[in-house]
Amino acid sequence: MTQDLKIRLGGLLCLALGLPAGWFFILRPLQQARAGAPRVAMNLKAAFVLVPMLLVFGLAFAAGGEKARYRDVTQHPPKPTALGWVLVGVSLLLAGACFWWVQSQLDALGYRS
Repeated sequence: MTQDLKIRLGGLLCLALGLPAGWFFILRPLQQARAGAPRVAMNLKAAFVLVPMLLVFGLAFAAGGEKARYRDVTQHPPKPTALGWVLVGVSLLLAGACFWWVQSQLDALGYRS
């Protein structure tokens, strides 16, 4: 098995973990809120850090394979490359947008943090 294929499969694994995690940590609490649960609990780190990172990096690895070099391993300790910073930035933007959307949904349903 080539290194490129391993990286692409790792990306698919990240996506395969990120999608159910998104349902469990984001959509399930929203479903509970829409069903009128008196209290809704969310794991903010999992919902707004783990899920966006898994989805963004998983997509990059699945699409780019070995070309998706997000860190420079010739240095010790490894330093992020330009692509690495872009992936982190996109993850942060996705996390912020997702947080804003969830908060607006919960506010519309009458939940206050």
